[in-house]
Amino acid sequence: MSISLVYFIFLCFRLSLRNLEYLINFAESFTWKEFPARGPDTGILTMRGYIARIISFTKFLWIFMAVFHVTQSTYRILSSRAMIFTTWYPFNASASLLYEIVNFTQVSLHLYWIHKRTRQKY
Repeated sequence: MSISLVYFIFLCFRLSLRNLEYLINFAESFTWKEFPARGPDTGILTMRGYIARIISFTKFLWIFMAVFHVTQSTYRILSSRAMIFTTWYPFNASASLLYEIVNFTQVSLHLYWIHKRTRQKY
């Protein structure tokens, strides 16, 4: 059923390709910088003013979620000695020195994977 829906959407886009190209070309000439942030008569925020506030709120929200996640994960690891990723090792990874080495390896390889993934060109 889902492939039928995908095919239907593809077919609709394919049939209206000229209209989509026109819409994309029309949207490229449009910029928000042309409009005022506040209405000239009323002083109320316009859509441009709202967009600036939404962007700053979104940045704040992402930073807050990242800090909260790191704090919560660090607390969980320190309080219950849980691993970052639940994996099986052929040795006792809960021993004192091995636990720290395995956790450090998991974190560093995960950060390396994220770095490589974000630098990848599509």
